[in-house]
Amino acid sequence: MKKKILGAAITAVLMAGNAHAVLPTIASDTTVIYLSGASASLDYVNKLLTSSAVPTADRFCDTNQEVWRFNDTIDGKTQNAFYCTKAGTNPSLAGAKSHLLIYKRSEGGSAMGVTPLISNATVNFLNITGNATCAQTTAAVAANPLATPPVAAVVGAAACTYDTFGTVATQFTAAIPDFGMSDVDPIQFRGNNVPAGYSPVTADDLNALTVKGASAVVFGEPVTLQLFQALQAAQISTGQLPGTCTVGLKTEACLPNLTSAQIASIHSGSWTSWNSIKVGTTGLGLYDWTVANAATYKPATADVHVCRRVDGSGTQAQHGIVFLNSPCAEASSSTAPAHDQGSSEGDGFAMVHELETSGGVSDCLDTLNTATQKSASAFTNYWKTGSTGDANGAAVTGGARWAVGIQSLEKSSANFEFVKVDGVAPTLANVVNGTYHDWVENTFQYNVTHYAGLTTDKKAVVDGIIAKAALPEVMAALNTGFVHTAGNGAYLAVPSLFAPEANGAYNSARPVNPYSRATPSAAIENCRVPTIWNSGAARM
Repeated sequence: MKKKILGAAITAVLMAGNAHAVLPTIASDTTVIYLSGASASLDYVNKLLTSSAVPTADRFCDTNQEVWRFNDTIDGKTQNAFYCTKAGTNPSLAGAKSHLLIYKRSEGGSAMGVTPLISNATVNFLNITGNATCAQTTAAVAANPLATPPVAAVVGAAACTYDTFGTVATQFTAAIPDFGMSDVDPIQFRGNNVPAGYSPVTADDLNALTVKGASAVVFGEPVTLQLFQALQAAQISTGQLPGTCTVGLKTEACLPNLTSAQIASIHSGSWTSWNSIKVGTTGLGLYDWTVANAATYKPATADVHVCRRVDGSGTQAQHGIVFLNSPCAEASSSTAPAHDQGSSEGDGFAMVHELETSGGVSDCLDTLNTATQKSASAFTNYWKTGSTGDANGAAVTGGARWAVGIQSLEKSSANFEFVKVDGVAPTLANVVNGTYHDWVENTFQYNVTHYAGLTTDKKAVVDGIIAKAALPEVMAALNTGFVHTAGNGAYLAVPSLFAPEANGAYNSARPVNPYSRATPSAAIENCRVPTIWNSGAARM
């Protein structure tokens, strides 16, 4: 199995009529916070800070004033910053200054919300105050509910060039993260999950951190839309899906299925061709069966493509835990076998594309499904050396490919869809009823010494985000924005903080998981098999 290092590209596009460069001036009375880690939860952080859907008492930004989001020009999701007037309705912000500037680094994934914090090391964040490249892409509009008709808030957006190599001083700011977030608990960043340049996290390292549970975040196995359709057609033909299902229907009953063993085989590199999946008693592999049926969703080749994350990604770590028992056991299958073997399709190795962020995984799946590159590469050619150039919009040589990825239910696209795992759809309700298992408990953490030295206003914001992000009512409000036909995602409150519903019920207005990877006497350990919390109830 080989890896293709994919960069992402400039996606910030000037909106019609908003091309004038009007950016906010950062007020002197501003609390500045640096948050690093988990790219899978970027959308949640974005909505928590900027959305008027958040309950009034839990908001951080006053949406009746201008709210701004600054994005990098790589993919808009690698480095971000949020600036606003603080919400006066949130009591946890009483000690904060009148304005908030919160930097969010997703580059490098969850490990960057853990490993630098252990040693109080600096990492790079997007520079928005001394970066002449920053330009408005969307004008900010403050909400005015009293207007006729009422005016809805529009978050202003600006794009700033960011130097991932740290050589252009005006494009980045080096800072110690005030706190971090990760898709899995800190001890999981060992084995295959150690990012380049860092050491494995040890039990002793945890003494430097205060770790707090945040939520149960639900993941799934996204496949390119054309692969989704092929699996669906094959499983309808063999009776594995109801006869009432049609190709393209995305209801819970009609989602196609992959088993845990099949997913493990794909991601460990054991399968290199889609013909390894046989269609019923036909004797044909999935690719050949699709060709024989002259389906429009036939890819250019039978080669398996995987859009995965880099080592140090919490998304990659959780996938290893759930499907490969890695790094939980020495005998586990590796999540990163045989680097750099082979050079092209048909050479006996799976094609593995490795992404820095969850946004990059979405771009990868989009590109392979449409055969048109969603983004240009910042490092090496998106497709392979010597093929079609890496310009945004360039065609992928030969046409579309079938691919699988790794994503939380935050993510969605017209070019990929989540499948069932072991016959169970990836929904919050199925997590609560104990039948869907691809979920982990994510965490916030901060360095004990660094936190002790924070000013009162900074502590108020850090503590406030950790507390408010864990609330069931906040998750209920924000889950409505993570839309899937089978059921909205992607977050559940954890039972160590909030009591589950009576009788093990799922309540979308108060989503609490009755299962946990913690126990009343032991902290979160995502290698632990989930169990019911404190003798609670579960449904048959």
